[in-house]
Amino acid sequence: GCYEDYFLGRLLPDGTPDISFLDPNLAGMVVYDTALQADGRIVAVGKLGSDLQVMRLLQSGTLDPEFDGDGVALVAGAVGYSVVVDPHDRIVVAGAADGALVVARLLPNGTLDPGFGSGGVFRGPATGGHLPQLALAPDGEYRVTAHPHDATSGSASCAVVGLTEAGGLQASFGQSGVAA
Repeated sequence: GCYEDYFLGRLLPDGTPDISFLDPNLAGMVVYDTALQADGRIVAVGKLGSDLQVMRLLQSGTLDPEFDGDGVALVAGAVGYSVVVDPHDRIVVAGAADGALVVARLLPNGTLDPGFGSGGVFRGPATGGHLPQLALAPDGEYRVTAHPHDATSGSASCAVVGLTEAGGLQASFGQSGVAA
């Protein structure tokens, strides 16, 4: 019962659940991925209803009020599946909206980064129902898995999308930013 069943917790060193961990305000949040910031704060991504939700918790498991004012940031109309914290402590999340890839970057305070994509969000090729996964490339760029739809063949293939640090397709990666 862990998959899509409000699962975010912490285990004690002996493997038993730490029942003192987790803010009660998070009930109903579906968590798909987590990342740890250098200062020990926990970032999680998932959904609440139909909105991509990014939250940051203190080490105690309570929402961090310094993150977007209440510990939770939303990207409306999308679902988040993967999160990384980049070397500049920015939070990058990958998800989907209306079958297309969505990558958003948030500043450490939880607001969308206006220097990334369009207003902090990149919208890209179709995901084909695939749950996008995000990774940092050694050159500081971002890589995201996707299943873009080929208009000629009518099929979807596995691909990796290369994004620049500014949130655009990395032209030197694959074919115009997409490697099959």
